[in-house]
Amino acid sequence: MDYQPTSLKPKNNSLAVVSLVSGIVAWVIALLTLCSNIVISLAGIATGGIGWLLYCCVVPLVCLPPIGWIVGIITGHIGKNQIKQSGEGGNGMATAGLIMGYVGLGLTIISICLLVVLPLIGVSIPFLSVGLPDFSQ
Repeated sequence: MDYQPTSLKPKNNSLAVVSLVSGIVAWVIALLTLCSNIVISLAGIATGGIGWLLYCCVVPLVCLPPIGWIVGIITGHIGKNQIKQSGEGGNGMATAGLIMGYVGLGLTIISICLLVVLPLIGVSIPFLSVGLPDFSQ
């Protein structure tokens, strides 16, 4: 008596997996960057202005999440198209990667717009000046 499975799950689309993973990794890096910015702001206050050196270490990390979200969006769309054509699995993973990518990228764009517009209309943003050295002397 040979065992023959009645239903086999289709193989997951590799781009759907890439979309999901890049979305998750980008959110983890974004949250770690946010937490480190809070710690750096407090360190800038506690050290009397030396905390700005720590910002130099965090700036490259701030650029990584949007790149991950863009990769998640692109690979999610391509993966969903391939899934429609080939019948592979992973549609949910591609959708999750797309959602994480669009939400993250949208929040990034809104944040950048606020950081540009608020000072122009006269609103003070206190965390931007904490720990920065005074070079006017």
